Amino acid sequence: MRAAIRQTVQDVLELEAEETRDDADFHADYDCDSVRKLDLIVALEKRFGVVYLPAEAEEMRTIDDAVRLTLAHAGGR
Repeated sequence: MRAAIRQTVQDVLELEAEETRDDADFHADYDCDSVRKLDLIVALEKRFGVVYLPAEAEEMRTIDDAVRLTLAHAGGR
């Protein structure tokens, strides 16, 4: 799942694989504004069939966060 989330982040934020780190902050490190973050949240929800609560979407700042929150909603699949 981590690789799929990383790929989704790369696609939405238009990043190359070599510049993507699991602990990098979407806003600070990738200059991700609120619109692009919303695009990312929606892409992750569609890809994994989950729905994040607004507080969780706000909390999601890194790939590590996205993995943790997605696994919690997907039941660890």
